[in-house]
Amino acid sequence: RPPLPRARGVSVTAPLAAMERLQRQLMEFEVMESMYPGDDDLTTGSFVVQNPEGVEAVRALVDAWEASGTEPAVEALDALAPLRGSLTLAVPDGDARGTVTLRVALPREYPGSAPALEVSASHLPRRAATEIADVLERFAATLTSDLGEDGGECLMDVAAKAQETASSCAEREERRRAETASSATRGDDEDDADACHAVVRVDHMNDSKGYVRTLQKWCSNLGLDARLFWSDPNGIASAASDATSRPHKAWTSEDVDGEPESAARGVVGPPSGGRVENVFIVVGGDGDGVQKFLTRLRTEFVDVDSKGNKCRERQSTVLCRRFASQTKEGEAPVPAFAGFECEKVVGGNFALEGILKRFNLLHVGTGAERFQATGGG
Repeated sequence: RPPLPRARGVSVTAPLAAMERLQRQLMEFEVMESMYPGDDDLTTGSFVVQNPEGVEAVRALVDAWEASGTEPAVEALDALAPLRGSLTLAVPDGDARGTVTLRVALPREYPGSAPALEVSASHLPRRAATEIADVLERFAATLTSDLGEDGGECLMDVAAKAQETASSCAEREERRRAETASSATRGDDEDDADACHAVVRVDHMNDSKGYVRTLQKWCSNLGLDARLFWSDPNGIASAASDATSRPHKAWTSEDVDGEPESAARGVVGPPSGGRVENVFIVVGGDGDGVQKFLTRLRTEFVDVDSKGNKCRERQSTVLCRRFASQTKEGEAPVPAFAGFECEKVVGGNFALEGILKRFNLLHVGTGAERFQATGGG
């Protein structure tokens, strides 16, 4: 692709380089809209600009720069929002494979750096969407940041790669379903045996709202289900306060972006922000996903310290981690649960015992070690 024309009479400065990149971003979005106009059966795909006001702001700045040759102020560049778009494509080689949707955000340095990508698929499980996203992120890097500062536009190639990878995932899922149908009983037993559960205690969360959102995102990406139980600061409330408290129910992930129901109805939602303590997380799913969740909890930024700086979790304890196949004779398995839900704990250790008993996980500790590490598992 030949280089785009530069405004005359100006040197190559940082603002100039930024304007040239923005110019290339606008042109690529225009090409995507032309190539993927969308139709009723999505045979050509559909590309939609997610923040048209952001695109117009970038276009106005680029137009003014092209007309005058005057570099914009750094403040004007900093005020621009990343260009965002959504591309929906049919998964090829099958009428019942649904669609794959790719959401992209172009950082200021694009095409010198890779775009931010999110993937969802209408007829594929979450683990497949995660796999597709991982493939596309690595692929996009080879077409952008790996090529140096100038990089290269990649959205058309990423779109083709998305269809190719989604088709492979769909084919694999179809084979898996066929194998399950041919040996349903054996398949069900194997699925149950692969199920894994873990109980984690987190001493506290300073930014509880952000922390919970991060955990929910991890569970969604890893295909896990979770129940999170939290208490007000200064420890779990006393049993006396439990006796006078309103009845409460669980909060679901559907409430993340909306307001929880009125407190007058007795609903205790997720932490609304600030510090909470003595947090217990029961997480379930395949063993690999559970292990990745536990690893992320220790290695990635999830909270803030007392000064407001991002920090990793250093005060969590894995109380229990076991596969369904490891259930002892006479011991009931962990009951099935789905989604991501939060619940406030009121009533001291007695309430916590009830929670763990509800999940048939009361064995994670005894006596004074009831809610401490058991030394294994």
